[in-house]
Amino acid sequence: MSIDYIWKAIKNYYWLLVIPIFVFFYVESLQEERELNKLYKYTYAQVIHSSPVYKKYSKRSYHYEFFVEGKKYVGSSSAYISDDIKIGNFYQVKFASNNPSNNKIDFITQYYQIISGFESDK
Repeated sequence: MSIDYIWKAIKNYYWLLVIPIFVFFYVESLQEERELNKLYKYTYAQVIHSSPVYKKYSKRSYHYEFFVEGKKYVGSSSAYISDDIKIGNFYQVKFASNNPSNNKIDFITQYYQIISGFESDK
């Protein structure tokens, strides 16, 4: 077999490779969604920075971080600029208890961090 024959076969039948890859990633995303809905917990995440979304001028991608059992996890989600999401704000995040890297943030309600201590007699 020559390299030209192999290259010609790949060019003619590349779609046979693309379909299983597409199906694999689709099933994987469904599994992650199912896992998130079945084994979930909630915590609070802080928005740490944002970046523009390519060719979507009314949206931004917001990157956030949160802690589970002392370990830091990160995530990102897009939202409209009109949602008024500020860097440093806290929002509720839903995560899979067996895999906190599988998470989803809810930008509807903003939460505030209250720092206690350092009470003065004055």
